[in-house]
Amino acid sequence: MVEELTRYLPSDIEFISQFIGEIALLAVLFVLRLIGIDFFIKFLRLYHYLAMVVTYVVSRRKFILLYTDADDQGASTYRLLQQLQLAQRDRKVRLVALKSPEDILKWPLSARFVDAVTLLISDVSPLSTNARTRDLIQHKLVKFVHNGGLLILGHDALYRRSRNHILQQLYGVTLTQFDPRKGQKVCYQKNTDPERSCAVSALLTGLPEQFELDDGEVVTGQWPVCTEFLYVAPATANFPAVPLVTVQRIQQGHAIWLNSGDHSPDGPPHSIGKPDPLFVTLLDGLLRHARSVVPCNGNEMVTSSPPSG
Repeated sequence: MVEELTRYLPSDIEFISQFIGEIALLAVLFVLRLIGIDFFIKFLRLYHYLAMVVTYVVSRRKFILLYTDADDQGASTYRLLQQLQLAQRDRKVRLVALKSPEDILKWPLSARFVDAVTLLISDVSPLSTNARTRDLIQHKLVKFVHNGGLLILGHDALYRRSRNHILQQLYGVTLTQFDPRKGQKVCYQKNTDPERSCAVSALLTGLPEQFELDDGEVVTGQWPVCTEFLYVAPATANFPAVPLVTVQRIQQGHAIWLNSGDHSPDGPPHSIGKPDPLFVTLLDGLLRHARSVVPCNGNEMVTSSPPSG
């Protein structure tokens, strides 16, 4: 009986050879990963590229990639995505929620197939805890903008402690100052300064003159002169007037930043978590009309191209 059972078990030599084969395979995969070749990410990128091509050919729909750092298992992101998809229903676009900024590496960012990338960062956190991965994400976003893409960043994405230095270079600013607005809403007023709003008249189409959002905080820094201000917050007793929505034409693409709210111990900002219909209206308008922004008097930021690879 024992002999009958052991006949179907692998011999010692077979077991050792299988074990050595598996170890060798793991070693090869480890070396490839070590030198930067990740088959899983490349496979996903190819899969998403084919999906984009098929979707575009069949329905002429482009993709909008959306990420928020709301720490609620994606509930806020999904609610915002639903409302934004409803607002964009007359456009041939499909919104996709990203689980993390690192998912950007799994998508081929071609402006031909991707209408926009929106990263609403409401907490001081880098795009990745791994410095190399963080730089890869940023270089990919920079290349996307340079080649005609629309990038929308929120709140802390450009804050100094977020360590997104490459994106800070792209926008020409590092946000360093903040003013808490807990318990009071932030007033968004259309900018009337002609030196900072000459290129955004078409972008303001359909957007309200003034509205309020429960952002919880205002952040700012020294914006370059080429930056157009769409909305500003009026000065208070303790803080000067600062931009809340900025727009730049950078090479062939556009880069937008919005205040969009600060994360609190209670969760994501109410404007994102609900989401606030006025915030949805703002995002909808930016996605629709951002490409109408053109440089005024040749005043355009041209950044250096990112390294290849």
